[in-house]
Amino acid sequence: MDDLARRARIAGGLYLLSLPLGVFSLIYVPSHFIVSHDQAATAARILAEESLFRLGVVSELAGAVLWILVTGALYKLLSEVDRGQAWLMVVLSLMAVPIMLFVTLPELAVLALVHEPRIVATFSPAQAQALVGLLLRSHGQGLTVAAVFWGLWLFPLGALIWCSGFLPRVFGVLAMIGGVGYLVSSLTLLLAPTLIDIVDPATQIATAAGEIPLMFWLLFAGARRKSPQ
Repeated sequence: MDDLARRARIAGGLYLLSLPLGVFSLIYVPSHFIVSHDQAATAARILAEESLFRLGVVSELAGAVLWILVTGALYKLLSEVDRGQAWLMVVLSLMAVPIMLFVTLPELAVLALVHEPRIVATFSPAQAQALVGLLLRSHGQGLTVAAVFWGLWLFPLGALIWCSGFLPRVFGVLAMIGGVGYLVSSLTLLLAPTLIDIVDPATQIATAAGEIPLMFWLLFAGARRKSPQ
């Protein structure tokens, strides 16, 4: 295995490893605990399954740290194509990391509200439940902001893949389509949240198509320079 293929497979392995962490912490855990329009039921679920909720927080933190490694591996793979574009990719990608770390704080505050007796005694049940709802909403809105950068970094990534000569150009196009998906979804949530149910199916397909095929290609097919004619 040559150095280029090795770098591609390392990047693909790290990238693919981030997928189950993201699905678990950002999709499964919220859907398991959050009961729409019922803050009391949400708080009760968190209290009943506190360990799972804590595991979700730890998975978010692990995912943020892993994302630094993913970005570094992709930079090492693609920097020879265009160093300026590669640095732009790195900056936009890593902008999401402090947001991902910061939004775990409201979740930790939720645990204190439902678990710590001295804090619980400060509020009435209705007040505590309302605060739980507000904190979880703040967490979700923070991830919406992070999704802006999850979208933006895919544009220089797509350009680098397109120009690389050692990765199929289709993955560059798909990456940019994924970037559009993230941006449309996050901007809809910020500007017109009532429309999210309309745009969400299309944006979810776009974001999945933009990254998942690339992950598997990098890991299993690697990268190969075209032979000179």
